[in-house]
Amino acid sequence: MSSRQVASPVTGTPIASAVLSLALAIVSAGANAGTAEGYDAGRRGDYATALREFQPVAEKGDRDAQLALADMYLRGYGVAADPAIAARWFRKAAEQGDPRAQTNLGFLYEHGEGVPQDQARAVALYRGACEGGDAVGCNNLGSLHEDGKGVPLDRRAAARFYKKACALGYEPACDEAKK
Repeated sequence: MSSRQVASPVTGTPIASAVLSLALAIVSAGANAGTAEGYDAGRRGDYATALREFQPVAEKGDRDAQLALADMYLRGYGVAADPAIAARWFRKAAEQGDPRAQTNLGFLYEHGEGVPQDQARAVALYRGACEGGDAVGCNNLGSLHEDGKGVPLDRRAAARFYKKACALGYEPACDEAKK
């Protein structure tokens, strides 16, 4: 086992030093009206309004709203924290190819939070996220290869994924890539 820290699914920072920040602050230019209003409410700390705005558009398939709802349920923003509900929303967004949702859902499978622990499923989700350009997904895939969790132990593969995560801007992976 390596001594590095696993990256948090939502913030991308090491869990041991994570300062939780609401991912709702990332607004996409093409967001639906309900999604944009949900982001605004979330930034103000008005999570009841954020939930009310995100829920209907998430149910209609808006993956940004699905990701935001998953985040709220994972972290307990305005709702009781419930990793199982978070996993459901992450799954919906991941099925639409959202790399962030794939990373988050992979993290839940890796750690058995809200879903049964399944390292192979975590690997597949991190791989999809990494291929989609998610730096934390690449980092976490490197970690699984380095530790032989869900895949055979392969430090060369780990280094390749750490290098990709570093190239995508995830600084903690840069140190791992140098080893």
